Amino acid sequence: MSDNKESSNFVCSLCDFSAPYDYFGNKPPFAKAIILMEKAFVIKDPFSPESKHLTIGGFCSVCDKPVCVGQNCSVFYTKRFCMTCTKDNIKEFPAEIQQELKKRPTSTKD
Repeated sequence: MSDNKESSNFVCSLCDFSAPYDYFGNKPPFAKAIILMEKAFVIKDPFSPESKHLTIGGFCSVCDKPVCVGQNCSVFYTKRFCMTCTKDNIKEFPAEIQQELKKRPTSTKD
């Protein structure tokens, strides 16, 4: 996938959240001072007149499925993890993160 794909639609593989995105990558051209820690699906912030952005999702670093940033769908801890892979690999996370993650429900398609 190109780092500068335009006018495409992002769909979360867990909750079916769907939204058009303006950029995929880690250096949104409309947010010049920002370098993201992951390649992500980004939109221009519709609530800000300035060059701000909103990250709407990314790919799980384990299963490579697209997931939104919703707390029931993914977590970012050095990399993006979908909640399914997070629960499957919960013992790989630090104890503090494990405690927090155990409180989160997993979002899945019905």
